[in-house]
Amino acid sequence: MRRTPPFSERLERGIILSDGAIGTYLHERGVPMDRCFAELCLTDGAAIEAVHREYADAGAEILTTNSYGANRLQLDRQGLAGDLRRINIASARLARQASERRCYVAGSVGPLGAAMVPLGRVDREEALTIFREQVEALAEGGVDLIVIETISDLEEFDVALLAAREACDLPVVIHKTFTEDGRTLMGELPHEVVARAAAAGATAVGANCTVGPQRMVDIVERMAERSEIPLSAMPTAGLPRLVDGQVRYHAEPDYMGHYARRIAEAGATIVGACCGSTPAHIAAMARELSTVVSSPRRAIVAVTEDVDKGTEPLPAAERSRLAGRLGKEFIAAVDIELPRGHDLAEVMSYATQLRDMGVNTLMLSDALRARLFVHPLVVAYRLQEDLGMECVLPYHTRDKNVLGIQSDLLAAHVLGVRNLFVSLSDPANLGDYPNTRTLSDLGANGLVRILAAMNRGLDLAENTIGSPTAFVPLVGGDPNAEDLAAEAARIHLELESGALGVVTPPQFDVGCVERFCAHLGVEVPVVVGVLPLRSPDHADYLHNEVPGISVPEDVRGRLRKSDDPPREGLAMARELLRSLPDLVAGTHVVPPYRMRDRAFDALEAMGLCDVLSVGPRAL
Repeated sequence: MRRTPPFSERLERGIILSDGAIGTYLHERGVPMDRCFAELCLTDGAAIEAVHREYADAGAEILTTNSYGANRLQLDRQGLAGDLRRINIASARLARQASERRCYVAGSVGPLGAAMVPLGRVDREEALTIFREQVEALAEGGVDLIVIETISDLEEFDVALLAAREACDLPVVIHKTFTEDGRTLMGELPHEVVARAAAAGATAVGANCTVGPQRMVDIVERMAERSEIPLSAMPTAGLPRLVDGQVRYHAEPDYMGHYARRIAEAGATIVGACCGSTPAHIAAMARELSTVVSSPRRAIVAVTEDVDKGTEPLPAAERSRLAGRLGKEFIAAVDIELPRGHDLAEVMSYATQLRDMGVNTLMLSDALRARLFVHPLVVAYRLQEDLGMECVLPYHTRDKNVLGIQSDLLAAHVLGVRNLFVSLSDPANLGDYPNTRTLSDLGANGLVRILAAMNRGLDLAENTIGSPTAFVPLVGGDPNAEDLAAEAARIHLELESGALGVVTPPQFDVGCVERFCAHLGVEVPVVVGVLPLRSPDHADYLHNEVPGISVPEDVRGRLRKSDDPPREGLAMARELLRSLPDLVAGTHVVPPYRMRDRAFDALEAMGLCDVLSVGPRAL
């Protein structure tokens, strides 16, 4: 039984064949796609060891551990975070046992599974910790090298590589994913990725997943123009499709073998395969690569490439009527509830009466709650198209991935909806369907950045979408935040990303609004919520049970002492409403919930018509 030399020494001697997919191969063998594949290292180690052995028998010199999704963040979604160390150590030992000293064992480290700041909520220090603890466990399990796979974000790329370097002294191979046009999913070019990896001390750098073997040849060629370190390439076996409930890939083994040779000739030293590949593909690749002596070492050439940064966005004031008025006239919007069903007749009738009162801007509510409502985009389109009333569309990132979100936004623009209130929503499991999972970890700032990119004519990956959009992003702000300085800093980050104003939940204390605006600065347009309280119980409910709303004790005390609490609530709302035009850019009034028959009386009693007649404000 032979012993392998150190991996770095082997890397200097020429092409190394890695293995293929584990997850999709297990799925082909009957494991459901929604199963945590990494957990099988504990519950069915024999099956995992058998897969490794098949790849070794097919000719692979590198076996990657079954630990792709075994970081704390991803395991926690399966209730397995406490087993992180056991899973990763077991994955390394199973691959080692299967290799029988024939192969190198590479500890597989996949992406975080959530977007990093500023797109998402995971900050740099947390990401470092997550990557570091997985690498430490893999090193403890006895891997020969670390392979970081399927990273799409450049910041995450840097953090993963740094964490691996800090956690162990093993060789580190790092891969980025690329789109069909040669950019990574987050907009970087192949040669930019190479430079980043080399500067950070990677042993080898390359690409995996997302593209098939033909496209991978082009990516490797472009990397080779700049690379001073070995290159690695792991293409998918074509594009996936669903057949009889199973995910299948199309590329035949001989096809993969042919392109393995071309990938090596393009400059890759480590060649393997990704999703959809099987031991049969690796065997075909081994046959082809056996006649390739070594990867050519190309002369480094200067690469200049025009990067499409899009076009200049349309001036904010020209994007919508609301944007043109924001900061110049006092905005008086009214919240309107979305229907639970598909009949819009009642909503349209209610909105018509509001229009007749002088209301011309509507804020669609309820869409951020984890309950079933008609899609707010449909309601916004009908209100604007049929009644000429401008709407603010609430949009969150809970229900869709980045691709679905961008598709929705393009649809909104096609339908003429320009104003979007970007905010976090209730978690999906807190509503009508408690077993439903939240699908996206993209934060509010990430969504603002997508809107800003579209306003330059690009998607998030900096692919052109044709002509620029004209979105008006508004973000949420909390005047009752414990740390107003931190809240202001977060909001200013979103404003720098492209937001044009701030919307608050209902407020009940003008002093609180004043302090909030002082932290933000007078140049930031703020639209404050106003809601008439109906009773002491209503106030207590909002204060104690509704996140983001705080009803001061003196306000609750006034209601308890009043002989007519509904009237007292309207009086307090009127006092606040009349103080706002000299303080903020606008208000959105929340009429009595589910009580449309009383809404008009309430709006009249609060003096909304008087506020609507407020003239232009000084800039």
